[in-house]
Amino acid sequence: MPVHDDKAFLGFRFAQGSHEALTRRIETLSRQSYGFVITPNVDFVTRADQDPAIKAVYDHAALQICDSRVLAKLAGMTGVALDVYPGSDLVADLLANNMMHNIGIIGPSHDDWRTLVARFPKARTTFIASPASMAVGSEAWSACLHDAADADWDILLVCFGSPKQERFADALAAFRERPGVALCVGASIDFLTDRQRRAPVWMQKSGVEWLHRLMSNPARLWRRYLIDCPRIFRLVLREKAGRRASGI
Repeated sequence: MPVHDDKAFLGFRFAQGSHEALTRRIETLSRQSYGFVITPNVDFVTRADQDPAIKAVYDHAALQICDSRVLAKLAGMTGVALDVYPGSDLVADLLANNMMHNIGIIGPSHDDWRTLVARFPKARTTFIASPASMAVGSEAWSACLHDAADADWDILLVCFGSPKQERFADALAAFRERPGVALCVGASIDFLTDRQRRAPVWMQKSGVEWLHRLMSNPARLWRRYLIDCPRIFRLVLREKAGRRASGI
């Protein structure tokens, strides 16, 4: 079994490698017993620090792929170099290049799925219906878990928003009896169907894609980006001090 050079930072174990190498790891997982993949960003890290229960869910993931250039830059301040593979890019690559896999999609509407099929006509996809909103642990939640577990897919894109999608992927382990890997990829499908506009490339590469998202939906995102996420600086300083004390 290959040894992977994953890196620890702020309580996460980030998978390292090129986009191609990370995609191959996902493909390998899809042939094994069920597991799920998360794509942590700054919001994930600050939430995990505040909520031990969701941190435990994150820890169950078979693979943790850094979604954020901001997080990678902060890691660099502590001497940790992280490889970044944004979830939107990962999903686009899987749909464009993995013709041998059946990719399940849960979370988006049927119309959005049809838009995705038109955009990626060679991809094999399976639509799994889900309520527009459902509470964790509700009857609708349980029914959705059963539907997802029984559906035909090798790779499942779970798009409920975080942390609901990670809770769903974690709970699916109790229902899924076949191999497969679930990817928790948030709004990635929204970007691919143009329901949401992604930041210009220069903003993505500069690490300010978060600013574009804040400006696009300030009513929903102001608290996340202006109050919750800035806590990351305290966590990074704590991590840096800990590494210095340990001689790392």
